[in-house]
Amino acid sequence: MVFIWLFVAVYLVLLHVLSGSSRRRAVRYCAGCRARL
Repeated sequence: MVFIWLFVAVYLVLLHVLSGSSRRRAVRYCAGCRARL
């Protein structure tokens, strides 16, 4: 489970670095993950 959180963290960082506009999409995705968990 720790690996999953690490993967999500890296994914969010990559999105933030690639483009700031994708930040909202990343937050939305994170919210979806929390809802599932």
